[in-house]
Amino acid sequence: PPDGGRWSGVLTLRHRDGHTVSVWVLAHRRRPQEGGGWLAVTPLADAVPGEPDEDPLSGAGLVQSPCAVALYDDRLRLRAVNDAMAEVLGVSGDRLRGLRHSEIGAGPQSADIERRMLQVLDTGRPHDVRAYVPVGGDGRTSAWMA
Repeated sequence: PPDGGRWSGVLTLRHRDGHTVSVWVLAHRRRPQEGGGWLAVTPLADAVPGEPDEDPLSGAGLVQSPCAVALYDDRLRLRAVNDAMAEVLGVSGDRLRGLRHSEIGAGPQSADIERRMLQVLDTGRPHDVRAYVPVGGDGRTSAWMA
């Protein structure tokens, strides 16, 4: 395993029928209080149907926003990110599409943000969230508001 807290790349895996499959994987080193080891995830090919630019409003908002932006659907699956967010995350949006926030960020802050996103879906009311989390695998902490 790599030395850092996060790794992404293509792994060749063996399917249960014996053939090999190349799969892009995002892996996070878990802290001891989270059980240690690694959390490895990969988006499902059909997790989020359609292209992110099918919705003109979403596409315009992503392109024109000076801030790092990520859009999630009502199943909390990533639909799209703008270039600023892809740079912050250190991974292209195409690689992450279909993953949940807690799978992209891992850790307790990401799980908390996901819980609050569920509250917004359940209640229909906005919920301000401020989080200070490391992103991009470089260990630096950034402030985020959702």
